[in-house]
Amino acid sequence: MAAPTKDAMIRIAYGELYVQMVAEGHAGNPDVLDDMTRRAIDAFRMAAQAVVETGIMDVDVEEEE
Repeated sequence: MAAPTKDAMIRIAYGELYVQMVAEGHAGNPDVLDDMTRRAIDAFRMAAQAVVETGIMDVDVEEEE
């Protein structure tokens, strides 16, 4: 008998910038979900850095007094 499978989705968004991943048909292994989370966070950080570096998004940094 095959183990029941599940689908998992993670989405990280800030305004119009988002990263979304879907794992279809996994067996509910927490390691799969942990890996998805880490990869999504890394992908979001890289995407955010790219839009700032290319000038698509401005970042206002407030200086502390």
